[in-house]
Amino acid sequence: MKPNPFAAIAGIYQLHNYTNYDQNNQPFNQPNWGTSTPEGIINYSPTGFVSTVMRSSDPALLPSSDLTYPPKANQSDHDWTLIGRSTLAYAGPYTVHEVGKGYGWIEHGPLVFTHVPSMTGNSLFRNYSTSRETLGEGGKEKKVVVIKLTFPLGGNGRSELFWKKID
Repeated sequence: MKPNPFAAIAGIYQLHNYTNYDQNNQPFNQPNWGTSTPEGIINYSPTGFVSTVMRSSDPALLPSSDLTYPPKANQSDHDWTLIGRSTLAYAGPYTVHEVGKGYGWIEHGPLVFTHVPSMTGNSLFRNYSTSRETLGEGGKEKKVVVIKLTFPLGGNGRSELFWKKID
């Protein structure tokens, strides 16, 4: 039986840490995420489909009003614009290219759905590594699977995302 190339990472993960680094390896805040780690979920199906949703958790980048869905007539376009600028959502097939045990690179795409229409049809490439980490504190430590995704920021450094497996 041929091994399943998706088995190494299949699962649902919650964003644990997101850090951008400049060319000098100094951390910096990306304007659309703000000063705090964004919130997010990434789902890698065991059959090769990925879906990702992330949004800022920085109160300065979130609307001050209570937005609802569907939008109401009295809700401002400005508040809805804040949501759009600080959100990332996409889905599509993924391909795992394992270089060694627990690391390699992943192609997300070609994307079949994105919150920014111009991204549809494109692919996103991520280096990955998997590990088992002890997370938590105060007697609530727990061993969890963590996947680290890294990718370049168009000549401006790189991003590192740590996702902890929740299912």
